[in-house]
Amino acid sequence: MKKLWKMLILATLVLTLLTGVFSALAQPQVQQVRIWTNDATLEDLYNAAIAEYNATTGKEKGIEIVYQVFGGDYHDVLMVALAADQGPEIYKFVGTVKDSFADSGWMVALEDLPGSEALLEKWGPVIVPGYNTYKDKTYSLPVKALNTKFIYNKTLLESNGFNEPPQTWAELTDMAKVITDNGDGDVFGYGLHLQNAGSSGKWYLATQFAASVGHMGFDFATGEYRFRDFAPILEQFQQMRKDGSLFPGFEALSFDGLAAHFAAGRVAIMGGVGWDVSTLNRSFEIQDEWGVFQTPVLDESNPYKAYSQIGDLLCVGPAALEMPEKALEVFEFAHSDELLLQMHQQGLEFVGLESVQQAVTDPPDLVGWKEFADTSKNYFTMTPPDGLLTLEGKTYQNVLCDAITVDLTSEEILEILTDMDERYNAALAIAIAEGADMSSFINPEWDTRLN
Repeated sequence: MKKLWKMLILATLVLTLLTGVFSALAQPQVQQVRIWTNDATLEDLYNAAIAEYNATTGKEKGIEIVYQVFGGDYHDVLMVALAADQGPEIYKFVGTVKDSFADSGWMVALEDLPGSEALLEKWGPVIVPGYNTYKDKTYSLPVKALNTKFIYNKTLLESNGFNEPPQTWAELTDMAKVITDNGDGDVFGYGLHLQNAGSSGKWYLATQFAASVGHMGFDFATGEYRFRDFAPILEQFQQMRKDGSLFPGFEALSFDGLAAHFAAGRVAIMGGVGWDVSTLNRSFEIQDEWGVFQTPVLDESNPYKAYSQIGDLLCVGPAALEMPEKALEVFEFAHSDELLLQMHQQGLEFVGLESVQQAVTDPPDLVGWKEFADTSKNYFTMTPPDGLLTLEGKTYQNVLCDAITVDLTSEEILEILTDMDERYNAALAIAIAEGADMSSFINPEWDTRLN
């Protein structure tokens, strides 16, 4: 009898052991799928969603998402990693023209991931040729709407006798002078932040000029650069400079630095981009009533739509080809309607996807969100073909910033802008001669006039 019990106990132990072995063998092999980004705004949202995913769906499918947010050195870190074949499976691309990354194999087309057909069919109607695509393949999805408007201190304007924000650049210049003159050296009419010329030169200067001239430097109707159209606006900045209306030290100010002065009631008006709404509402305690208004124009009788750009979230790196199905699963998770809806309703990003817009039941209660979300007077476009060029001399971003930091006559402004036209168009001609495809950058019927 004892022998029988021993045999039963031994059999039970063996069965238990085998059950554990087979159970372990049945579990899918866990593989890490890395996501790299420099977008700290979305960090909390993604960390929470990823923690839940890893504990549930990820465990079932053998996927562990590793999400990493980098700082100001992100671009350099990413480039080094990709060059050394150590890059992540999924990453945020910093820039606009993806051609060189695709050609070098540093970016993988969604079509090259098995099972991507449904994803591509869903997003197909809103894909922006030349921005999301390259050589008829898709490299990203058009998630974000990056809109340009102006931001102002309502209390300051009203206390200086202005019931409405300026409609034209000339009105803005005059208004800024009055506010500055009444400010006793503590309050200024207009605020700039040029510490990061690459960003400020584009988003807070060139794109803000589009409502006056119909483009941000590149004319999609003719396929040529025409920065000289900016001359009258730069003349207004020169006048504000002479009037002392520009907040001092703007040459070295960051956005956060300027925003702190705006919050303290020392800056009346400044250019804005959609992402500034979240920053101002969440990171600063603004003492006065403030709001958002449409970008000023040169001529009220001939206005153009303000600039908006579609933005993507993430791209796929070559490391994804070692686990394509799992990489696609994570890419789809990161772009799911559920996450994008949270992103929009929390006021983290303006999500342009129609299915997400229709699902919004609780829009964010943020000052300026409603105005920035209104794109009825904005046009959407891909960015100019700057990434195709090998440019001699300074970029337009640096030139525009420089043109505000020194005293210039009208003739000198036109000379600087004309030189920039010649340099950019010469570089474009070389790129075309070397085979650059301009088909997605030229539309003879392109017209952004508002009326």
